[in-house]
Amino acid sequence: MFGQLHVLLKRQLKKHFGSLENIPKGLKDFIAAVNEAYIGFDSDRILLERSIEISSQELMQSVSLLAATLEASADGILVVDLNGKVVTYNHKFLDLWHIPDSLIAAHDDKKLLEYALTQLASPEEFTKKVEELYSNPQAQSSDLIFFKDGRVFDRFSQPQKIGEKIVGRVWSFRDISERKEIEESLQESENYLKTVFNSLQIGIIMVDAETHLIADANPVAVRLFGASKENIVGVLCHDFICPAEKGKCPITDLHQQVDNAERVLVTADGRQLPVLKTVVTITLRNRKFFLESFVDISGRKKAEEEREKLIGELKEQQELLREQKEELEDSRRAIKNVAEDLAESKEILEYQNKSLEDINKELDDFTYIVSHDLKEPLRSIDAYSKFITEDYRDKLGEEARHYLERIRTNTERMQKLIEDLLEISRLKRKGSTIEEVGAEELIGEVKMRLEYAIKQKGAQIIIKDSLPDIFCDRVRFTEVFLNLISNALKFNDKE
Repeated sequence: MFGQLHVLLKRQLKKHFGSLENIPKGLKDFIAAVNEAYIGFDSDRILLERSIEISSQELMQSVSLLAATLEASADGILVVDLNGKVVTYNHKFLDLWHIPDSLIAAHDDKKLLEYALTQLASPEEFTKKVEELYSNPQAQSSDLIFFKDGRVFDRFSQPQKIGEKIVGRVWSFRDISERKEIEESLQESENYLKTVFNSLQIGIIMVDAETHLIADANPVAVRLFGASKENIVGVLCHDFICPAEKGKCPITDLHQQVDNAERVLVTADGRQLPVLKTVVTITLRNRKFFLESFVDISGRKKAEEEREKLIGELKEQQELLREQKEELEDSRRAIKNVAEDLAESKEILEYQNKSLEDINKELDDFTYIVSHDLKEPLRSIDAYSKFITEDYRDKLGEEARHYLERIRTNTERMQKLIEDLLEISRLKRKGSTIEEVGAEELIGEVKMRLEYAIKQKGAQIIIKDSLPDIFCDRVRFTEVFLNLISNALKFNDKE
């Protein structure tokens, strides 16, 4: 009856009707349309899955490239949304501002600002500039900020936009301390070495090459060691910061070159801190010293571990995606086969629909012919009834005249029914005609058409309240009321 149906549609039809044979024939066109929609949905789903797969790959590449670019930047980057929430940052930013992990984990720009102000030489000026930029989202800014510890940052800020919409602000910080110190050293050559020594953002110590005593340490080194400068200067390096035993110094005893090499730094509390260490020999006042510089790479080590972990997870995800891709490919082939079957079924349905259209046309033609042939005898009945009424009115009794009048009324009603039948046939081709009709008028017509059945049943049709005018197809609504009242009379078993 319905041809080849989509699997899901067939399952739903069986669920609601028990079997396909129980489905009303009047739903055939509707079910055919739903079946085509199911087929179209499958095609759209295939395209959507492919688009999602391509978009996911492009998104992963974009995210990876953005993350790599952000971390490779020589500047500290901070991105804050319009609500003061930290969106993203790079590790250079954390290093520049010495921000602890517990603070950045809160993603609160206000707390970061409070922490930053404690490091600045002029916190009021810094705060004023920040408030000015936040109050003017379109503004860009470039200026210098000065730290209490002597560092100088080049600060640049501009709005973050998605399309034309401002969604936040990007802050970029570049540590230009060394550059500023070199510029100042040109004017103050006497303080050059000391300025550089104390302002570099790497740990630096000077060790006497002969005695191995620590001669000096810069603030970063002091911070990394976790002890005051007074407790560092004058101490044997292998008794404090170097894990090497006495007599086994990598430089003087083992004659090793230490140039940006990974080493371990022992802090005051005994912790071992991974650093990148470089040792060069300098001569001051005719005495040799080892100038040891080191950079804390514990953050980098942690990042490398996290990266390796992420790489492992990424490989697992890639394998999972590969398996899912294979499953999708199998599904695509299966759907393609189903689509081919449905296409064949569609051709069969189109042929059957064409046959049905031909049958409907023949039925319309038959209806027209039959209706036309019925009109002629009705005209004769109406005419002869009229003649009898007019010519023999004085000879007929009241009841006979009433019956003749009823014959003429029913003849007119029969002619109206024929016209309605023709109208229904035309509606199938042209559609419905909606007009304003009194509901009580329609009920009156139905009562006249069913007058004999009402009398036979001894029934009464009572309208308690007035009925409104309605916009409807007069012919079809008359048939609705006719069927309702006729069925009520037919199936009412009360005497």
